[in-house]
Amino acid sequence: MTALEIPAELRTTDKFHRIAVGFLNRRLCMSALLPEARERFQEYQRTGSDHLTVLANQHLLVTTLLGCCEAVEAPTLLEALNLGETRHLFRTERLAPCPEAYDAERVSHAVELDLDYGMLVVIAYHTSHIVSKTGKMVQMVLARGAREGYVNSIVGLLHDCEDRFEIEPLVIGAPWFEHPRNGRDSGRLMFLGARFGEVFPEDIDQFAAMHNVRAASAAEWMDVMRRFGRRT
Repeated sequence: MTALEIPAELRTTDKFHRIAVGFLNRRLCMSALLPEARERFQEYQRTGSDHLTVLANQHLLVTTLLGCCEAVEAPTLLEALNLGETRHLFRTERLAPCPEAYDAERVSHAVELDLDYGMLVVIAYHTSHIVSKTGKMVQMVLARGAREGYVNSIVGLLHDCEDRFEIEPLVIGAPWFEHPRNGRDSGRLMFLGARFGEVFPEDIDQFAAMHNVRAASAAEWMDVMRRFGRRT
C-alpha cells in the first residue's frame, strides 16, 4: 500500500506517529519525561533482561516520551530553530550520509533542510546508543542517509553552538503508524511510514475536481508526445 491508495480523509488525519526504535539514549529519555509519566513508565515496565523484555520496555519508554511531547506541544525542528530555544523536537528528518556510523564511537552529520538558517544544522551522538545491532541495519540507514531514501523520526534537543545548531538525539528510528491508538486504521497504515501524511493537490477544496480526471495511459501519452514532436 502507498499513500496514493488511501483516501484523503485518512491520509490527512493527524494519526499517532510512533518510532521503531533504532537509537535510544535511555538516560535522556527518562530525564525528559514529565513526573507523572515517569512514574507510570516505572509502574508498567517489565522485569527481566531477555531480548523481548528489553525491547518491550524500549518501546514503552519511547511511546511514553511521545505522549509527553504531545502534552507539552513540542515544536518541530523548523519551529525550534525559529524559537531559538533548547526544547524537545519531534520531526521526521532527512539526514546526510554518515559512513562513520559503522565504526566511530561518536559521529556528527548534517540534517538536510529546505531552508537555510545561516548555520549548519547537525546531529551528533555516541553510537553506543544504537540499540538495533542485528546486521548493523541502523548503521546502514544512518550511513546511507536520505539520498538513498532513508527517513528517520527524531526526538531530541536542539542546541545553539554559536557556529552551528546541534541536535542531541533521544530517539532515532523509522516512522511507524501501526498502533492501537490509530484504531481500525492501524493495519492500513502499517507500511506507510513517512509517506503517510502527504497532501495531494486534489485534497485541497479548490482542486477537488482533479479526483474526476482520468489519468492517461502510457500509450496515450506516447501518442501525444509523437504528435507534439512532429509539430515542433
